[in-house]
Amino acid sequence: MYTLELLEVHNPAETNKVIAEFLGNKAYHSIYETIEKKYANGMADEEQALNLAFTRFHHFFPQKELPRRVIAQFSAFYGNVAVNDANDYGISLEYYLGADFEDYKWVDGINDYMRPNLRREKIVPDLVLGWLYLSFPETNAGSNHLLDEMIYQGKLMYAAQAILPKDTPASLIMGYTTQQWSWCVENEKQMWNYIKENRHLYTTNRLNISKYINPAPYTAFFPQESPGKTGIWIGWRIVCQYMKNNPDVSMEQLMETTDSQKLLEDSGYNPK
Repeated sequence: MYTLELLEVHNPAETNKVIAEFLGNKAYHSIYETIEKKYANGMADEEQALNLAFTRFHHFFPQKELPRRVIAQFSAFYGNVAVNDANDYGISLEYYLGADFEDYKWVDGINDYMRPNLRREKIVPDLVLGWLYLSFPETNAGSNHLLDEMIYQGKLMYAAQAILPKDTPASLIMGYTTQQWSWCVENEKQMWNYIKENRHLYTTNRLNISKYINPAPYTAFFPQESPGKTGIWIGWRIVCQYMKNNPDVSMEQLMETTDSQKLLEDSGYNPK
């Protein structure tokens, strides 16, 4: 069973830097006090959902490791999830204080478009996705083409949805608002046609790939109404279609699949 216990200071690099910054920065003190107030009643709901999720993770991937323990922490904005050599898995609660938390405006690396996801409901989805990334690292990272990236990310999203509680909205896992999710559904065909017609599907240009995959206010190739990461969203749709059309494929077999072109062909993906 996993419990989430708030630690006063976490030092992910095992140096004195984080501690020194924390002690010398009054703003960090204020943020930590906010964390203590917001989570004063504990994290029983998150613990229950997390234990269910890791039980399901073990069911699908019995050969993969589970965290030794999961820790709720304050990391001075070093990252929302982290793991150490002892297999302790940490979630940094300063990233989950709500979109309206005023102090986010001075934190480097937190932009306005990110703030809707800085809420408590994202804790368990972020923990599950983070563990999937650690458990299934990307192969040939840096030399893959866009389709490889889309399928890799799409497999992780598919696995996360299967592992998380059934009532977890797909938009929450993706980090989209309901409006952003709806925009993707309504424009799925147009996005797919654009990628194909502009020969981006097999590009290895890292800049172009990043425009489809990386977090951003919107996808640079699409209208400003679009969300970022639409390449991941489409990859998820391809994987969903693949698993629907290939019911004999297990979750383990899916994650072991490395031929993105064959997966695409076997999916029959062709949005209308």
